[in-house]
Amino acid sequence: MARGNIPNIAGLQCGLQYQNGAPENLNDGTGIDVFGWNLCATLEFQTTGPNQWPRPGGGNLITWNSLTVCQEGETGVAGYFYMGAYGPDTMRLTVRPVDSAAKIANCASVETPLTDADLGYAAFSVGGVTAGCNPCSTGCSGVPVETTTWGGIKSLY
Repeated sequence: MARGNIPNIAGLQCGLQYQNGAPENLNDGTGIDVFGWNLCATLEFQTTGPNQWPRPGGGNLITWNSLTVCQEGETGVAGYFYMGAYGPDTMRLTVRPVDSAAKIANCASVETPLTDADLGYAAFSVGGVTAGCNPCSTGCSGVPVETTTWGGIKSLY
């Protein structure tokens, strides 16, 4: 897929990872806590169970009515999180756990598989020194790592 070249979108599927993928850490006041999810599309099919969307390790398949509200132009908003960042953490889009795939569908229902390089992440760090990754600008492969020292960690406490 050409970076930043998505002329229209009628659906997407992905997973979500933060809090080291541990749903039991939900709303613990450490790292990222997600308190709610608000859908801006037509339909969604969330994972269920302990990893229910938007918990860490959850996934979602989100669609818009391709005839009446197909997302065209530079952005398409699937939804938004009500969340807080209480310490260093990274929220990353991943494959959807139900089928281990991430993909988008255009308004003609043509699906395009996505790779790790196509999935972005937002990084939260002390002083905002860790960069996130916008997949429209550059490939986002690899796991983001914050360079640190033991002295830097101790200074946080």
